[in-house]
Amino acid sequence: MISRPIGWDSTVMEGKMRLALCAAVFLAGSGFCFGQASSSIGVTVLDENQSPVNGAWVTAHHAGEFEDMWPGSCTTGIDGTCTMRIQGPGRFALEAAKTVDKYPPKLPFYFGKNFKEDLVELREANSIASTVLHVGPKAGAIQGNVFDAVTGKAIVGSAEFHLVSDQKIWIQTGMSTMGGPVLVPANVPVNLVVSREGYEDWKYSWPDGALKPIVLRSGEEEILNIGLKPKLTSPQ
Repeated sequence: MISRPIGWDSTVMEGKMRLALCAAVFLAGSGFCFGQASSSIGVTVLDENQSPVNGAWVTAHHAGEFEDMWPGSCTTGIDGTCTMRIQGPGRFALEAAKTVDKYPPKLPFYFGKNFKEDLVELREANSIASTVLHVGPKAGAIQGNVFDAVTGKAIVGSAEFHLVSDQKIWIQTGMSTMGGPVLVPANVPVNLVVSREGYEDWKYSWPDGALKPIVLRSGEEEILNIGLKPKLTSPQ
């Protein structure tokens, strides 16, 4: 699709999901995954109204390394703050998200050409830094009920979203009845194609088959019932 480091699609998200157990061990205070953390970063997370965000999940990766294992993470309290233990020195990119409130992680798909990493530099080991992160704007959300169009059986489809304004900026994720909503940028046209091996692609389209942009307002939700048609097999 694009010759760019991972991070412009959901491979970075899937990679982070695979590291969830390791991150859990880290949060529990173990150095098993990443080595003994020697530095710390104090984080304050605010929303678009400059109010503290309770329950935001803050993660760090080395600047520019989208496939990075989480060197550190923390979850904000009621005052919107948390302290991340991390192995310094280094330059770290931090992102804050609270998907339950439709605040997405800071990735190019959500911010397009305005995407810019929030960087914190630890110049030496055993150092302390602080930063303020902002979540927002609040995204829209799409829930896809994906099923076999013949049998009605629920299945998981691969949902690929592209920004209409720049097809090189995209995200790919699973979509099914059992899956959670997929966040999409608010007030930004996106295209959607859902696919699965053995089935014809499903497109959010106009009656003539041309891709139809999806545009959701901030906080808006849409439920799509997506029936995938099995591909016809040629007789032997």
